[in-house]
Amino acid sequence: MNLYEVIFHGSYGKADDADTIYLVSAPDFKSAIDAVWCNASSSNHGGERFPLADVVHEIGVDSSRHAEAVGTRIIRGPYIQCAYNYGWKSWNRKIDGSEKTNEWEEN
Repeated sequence: MNLYEVIFHGSYGKADDADTIYLVSAPDFKSAIDAVWCNASSSNHGGERFPLADVVHEIGVDSSRHAEAVGTRIIRGPYIQCAYNYGWKSWNRKIDGSEKTNEWEEN
């Protein structure tokens, strides 16, 4: 299992440049996105029931003893801070005009 930051640009109710972030243990980045999509509270995303993440960072390996047995899970979040990529592998959601798509591109 790997560790991912699933990032939503902006944070509901805050006027600064902070982002809404979830730390997720998952086998791949799409499983991490799905875990947040299914479990995120709409109150943390301006009432949007199924928010669409903007960026995912793969930040490491989940080396906890029960990572494989437990499966995909949100470890922490949402937390509000400015997301920053420290050289990690990452994926950005593709945008078509002003609409988010279900396609991702690796950076």
